[in-house]
Amino acid sequence: MENREKEKFTTISLQAVKIMLGYSGKGFRSVLRWCFNKNITVFGDGRRKRILESDWETTQQKDLIRSIKLSFPRTWTKELKKRGIQLIQNIDDSTDYKAQSSAAINLLNNWDNE
Repeated sequence: MENREKEKFTTISLQAVKIMLGYSGKGFRSVLRWCFNKNITVFGDGRRKRILESDWETTQQKDLIRSIKLSFPRTWTKELKKRGIQLIQNIDDSTDYKAQSSAAINLLNNWDNE
């Protein structure tokens, strides 16, 4: 028998990610789509597909920071400090959305008029 070294990184199964996201159903298409949209690498074969726990934590932190920035656009750094969150230098903190289609442009232009 071979002695396998323990993993040097912690992973989360797609089943666990599915539960944490609140998705239901048998398959993992929604979880895979979510991972793709968040630029999280999925690795493994068949039912043993996994993601890195550090990717999960970074994504959750980015989403929280974006939410706080939208809620408190002028004082978001102070709000993060109140919650004990330190900014990671490489976090993409852009919240500007650039509409590509004419329908999206029209929606944004009429957003305040509704």
